[in-house]
Amino acid sequence: MQVSTAVAVFPKEIYKMPKNWGTSLYNLQQWTVYSKGGHFAAKEEPETLAQDMQKFFGNKAVFGQIFH
Repeated sequence: MQVSTAVAVFPKEIYKMPKNWGTSLYNLQQWTVYSKGGHFAAKEEPETLAQDMQKFFGNKAVFGQIFH
């Protein structure tokens, strides 16, 4: 897949994709492993997840144009 991809791995996640799958199937640009959080990371670790997303998208994001 050509689309740039980021993966955030949380220890209590239901399923953890092996990194070698990510690198072989996707254009993996960022792989971050966290020490806490799980399947509901947006609720459990909102600041951590938001920072990870900001790091990945940086100025490339168009979210500001969509969500005012």
